[in-house]
Amino acid sequence: MRGKAFPRADWLAAGILWTLTLAVFGAGAGRLGFYADDGGWLVRLSAIRAGQMWDVMRHYMPGRNLHPLWHYLVYRMVGDPFGQLPMLHLIQSALDGLVVAAFFLLLRLLCLPGFTAWTAAGLFAFWPFHGETHFWLEAMPMNLLSTLWLLGAIATSVMLLRGRRDWWVWALDFTAFGCALFTYDQVLPLLAALLVIRIFAMRWSPTVWAHLPYAAALSFMVWLRLSEGGGPIPRSGGLAHVVLENVRDSALRTFGPPAIEQAAFLNRHATTPDRQLTLAVALILAGGVWLLWRRPAPAPAAGLLPPALSFWLLAYLPIWLWWPAPRHHYLPSVGMFAAGAVVLAWLGARFPAGAVRAMAAVAVGATTFLTATACRGESRLWERSFVARREMFTELRPRLPGTEVIVLEDFPFLIGPAYFVTPQDPECWVHLLTRDEARHGHLLGALSSAPAPGGVFINTAYGDGPPAFDYVTTSKFLVVRFTGWHGEQAAYAINPAALPYEMTPVTEPGPGNPGISQITARRDGPDLLVSFFAQGDASAAGHLTAIISFRQEDRWQHWGRRNIENFWIAQPVILSSPGWTGQLRLHEFPPADQVQVELYRSLSGHNELLGRAEAAVSP
Repeated sequence: MRGKAFPRADWLAAGILWTLTLAVFGAGAGRLGFYADDGGWLVRLSAIRAGQMWDVMRHYMPGRNLHPLWHYLVYRMVGDPFGQLPMLHLIQSALDGLVVAAFFLLLRLLCLPGFTAWTAAGLFAFWPFHGETHFWLEAMPMNLLSTLWLLGAIATSVMLLRGRRDWWVWALDFTAFGCALFTYDQVLPLLAALLVIRIFAMRWSPTVWAHLPYAAALSFMVWLRLSEGGGPIPRSGGLAHVVLENVRDSALRTFGPPAIEQAAFLNRHATTPDRQLTLAVALILAGGVWLLWRRPAPAPAAGLLPPALSFWLLAYLPIWLWWPAPRHHYLPSVGMFAAGAVVLAWLGARFPAGAVRAMAAVAVGATTFLTATACRGESRLWERSFVARREMFTELRPRLPGTEVIVLEDFPFLIGPAYFVTPQDPECWVHLLTRDEARHGHLLGALSSAPAPGGVFINTAYGDGPPAFDYVTTSKFLVVRFTGWHGEQAAYAINPAALPYEMTPVTEPGPGNPGISQITARRDGPDLLVSFFAQGDASAAGHLTAIISFRQEDRWQHWGRRNIENFWIAQPVILSSPGWTGQLRLHEFPPADQVQVELYRSLSGHNELLGRAEAAVSP
């Protein structure tokens, strides 16, 4: 492209790419909803006023301060977001298409041939390994908008380096730079590299001093991240080990067997109408390659290959220091497909015109059909997740009035790549189901629980960190335990757990040091009898709580029950306060050669370890 403006054909091609993207990802919007962190945003931001947004942004994660603002503006645009979930997904699909169109126009601005820019943008649109960005509302500002702002900053940088120094270009440039920088920190290395390139390219120009505000913004963002603990840099496991593992994971998920397996898995979930849609999209993209093909000049824009590959690697750098989730592949794939466009232009200039033209059209069509069908298959899984939860909570709705605690136990966190049940669900579904009537009181939600006398323990699934279990003294709780699938509906049981132990106190101990001692354990059929002496602090409020663990094959595990993933959910036992001596009968105790009892003083939201003791299990 040689003119000062894009030719009409480029605008038409960009519009077609936008429309195709909207068609593929907007289909099924009526069955899509909220997932993972979405619900928390929908509840919190829907209730605040515009004047409160500055405090929300200022106290949000450093370096992502604009992230909640974009959510808020979209919610305000649609009105009640809980009543406009399909519209939110259509907006997300439209924004997705806008990124694709901007990518195409940027490649044309960089003088790549039309058919290579079309091919790269089309394949990028339907690359199936960053699917969260299309269906998870949280990814709308986090990945899509940050990428769009970054592409805008690159485009204005090209204009500035070509001598276009109008005030409005500088204004657009700084806006795009700043919005990308403070929306999502994955763009930080790319913006730093872009700034360095521009400063060196303008070193003989007085306008180089105009980059001081850019450098100040970058420095401020880095300071913010460091002031809050340094950002997503691993604290354990060794930096080199973490990076190497993440590089390997990214390579396998992009080019290796996991990528092929994932595409095949997603394709199996696509329906016949999905394949009809994606076949039409594939034919249009293949036809566009044929119609836009022009034999490029030798080595067209060959100098773009190193920057494109550098973009690819720099976009991965923050993620390799952290962990590569599916959405994190979105931004790097811009560099990957830009490099592919350069290579395709090189091939077009060196091989017979007819062969390259036909092979490129067939390859683009076939690849698009497979990848776009995988995208539609993934959409079906996200739809299934939302519909299954909607049907379940609709059935539970009569039980919600008066409920103070709701626990969703043993539900899968994922259905394929789609988020299913998350900690935000209890509160968010109450808002969704009651948005047109008086609200219920605040519900305390959890994903694990254990029965207790006079109440319920929640947050009882914990690993190696401090235990987070909390005893809630209420009879107004609802425990919903997943039991399997009936077709695409979730099957569940209500309040299924009985108290799995009996407690026989012998005597209340007198004053003494907090701790636990005199522990013995013996078998009695399928049960285990554990006796011990427990002493707490008489001056402290709260309860004495015991956690029992058992050792099997040199591995300690919490006693309680197993969930559907065969993971042990701890069963805390409330003892009298301030001390206790007695015996516990633990029903259906698994085979073990040794038991351990940990004694905690449990206050609301806090558990202080007072001591632990072990004993061999007698037959």
